[in-house]
Amino acid sequence: MRLTLIMIGLLAANTGWAQSVPNQFTAGTPAVAGDVNANFADVDARIATNLADGQATAATVDQLFATLTLGAAVEVEEEFLAVATCPVDTVAVSADCACTGDGITANFGVLNACFVIPDGAVAVCFDDFSFDVTLPFSNALVGATCVGGTLVNGAAAFPTPQPAIVAQKSQVSDKDAILIDIQNKASARMNAAKIRQ
Repeated sequence: MRLTLIMIGLLAANTGWAQSVPNQFTAGTPAVAGDVNANFADVDARIATNLADGQATAATVDQLFATLTLGAAVEVEEEFLAVATCPVDTVAVSADCACTGDGITANFGVLNACFVIPDGAVAVCFDDFSFDVTLPFSNALVGATCVGGTLVNGAAAFPTPQPAIVAQKSQVSDKDAILIDIQNKASARMNAAKIRQ
């Protein structure tokens, strides 16, 4: 239900709220009751229109989706780069990231990147300027909020691509390229920090 309301809010939002009211008032001048009432009537009409739009969107969502579920992927904690993968037949809608390390048992971590990929979320943590070669690297902690569901025809609303289709790709996927680039940059930075020590 909460997800449906969120989707309705996003889909039903319109530019009507950005419009100005019919009557503008200036400080120090009297407000005429008719003008004030006209402004209230205008706002009331916009609320009614948005409510009707929201109800129409809810009806459309109900026609498309038999179920909608909002859940979190398993949180993942790994050294400087962590990837949380959504369950099968779901898509990621947000990421929650943090870095571990207290400067005593592991180096302090500074969050360098936190982003959503189609099937999950990624967190990247670099050790801060107080890097100590005798301590382990900080860990990246990431969790993904994932949406799943079924269409009224019983099919998955957000189907995961079949492995055979993925295997046919002749080049590295965008996600893999991003992760490889991040790993290379992180390794270079950490090696440079060790040399400075």
